[in-house]
Amino acid sequence: MVNQSQKEDPRFWDKWEKSGASKRDCPDCGVKPGQPHKESCDIEPCSVCGGHFLMCNCEGHDKKFAKWNGFWPGKREAAGRGIDLNTFYEKGLNKKHFIKPKDQTQGGINESGS
Repeated sequence: MVNQSQKEDPRFWDKWEKSGASKRDCPDCGVKPGQPHKESCDIEPCSVCGGHFLMCNCEGHDKKFAKWNGFWPGKREAAGRGIDLNTFYEKGLNKKHFIKPKDQTQGGINESGS
């Protein structure tokens, strides 16, 4: 687990990415890819508003939907669009990628795939 002084040092995040750890455990709460973040994780995105879960007051957050995938939230999505992470958030794309759809049968396809 990372302490607060480490998180406040920008060099920590540079080292974390260059080490390859960006494809491993969550750098804040330590969960493995595919697992929900632990309580008070500073990295977990909110599945309701698309923002930072630790900073919002949204009800109905789904920890399984917002699970750690092994990459910094938005990093892969931004790279896929050819933009940097700051631009990704400035354009509000986090709302498109991190908000859980209200209707899981969108587009006429139900959970059975028909």
